[in-house]
Amino acid sequence: MRTGLVPGALVLAVVILGAGSAAADSLLEQIDRDGDGYISREEIDAYRGGRFESWDLNGDGVVSRDEMNQRIRERIEEKVGRRFQELDTNGNGRIERSEYVGQKGWSFDDLDRDGDGLISPDELRRARDD
Repeated sequence: MRTGLVPGALVLAVVILGAGSAAADSLLEQIDRDGDGYISREEIDAYRGGRFESWDLNGDGVVSRDEMNQRIRERIEEKVGRRFQELDTNGNGRIERSEYVGQKGWSFDDLDRDGDGLISPDELRRARDD
């Protein structure tokens, strides 16, 4: 038995909370620095320390409410920017109805993988995880 390891518990928590397997794999890759497929206490402590430092914008060793607000706004803006670019398929700086309704991977035909004319909960989960 391995001691001092958190084997997949964090990844399992991410999956249970609905983040999907792709997010869980990405998180494991970020934290598991030695690539052994497990997360050690040292690895998670280093990961969390790095996350704290990214929130402590002025480097004074504490995170103020203003720093947290600023960092959250930055992260939201990054996500909105990425999502906007994904949806603006013709690159005109606007999302047209046809771009939104026809977004890749989320059309009815994409979701109805078995072609029965209905989208099941399992088909929705598989689309989320892809």
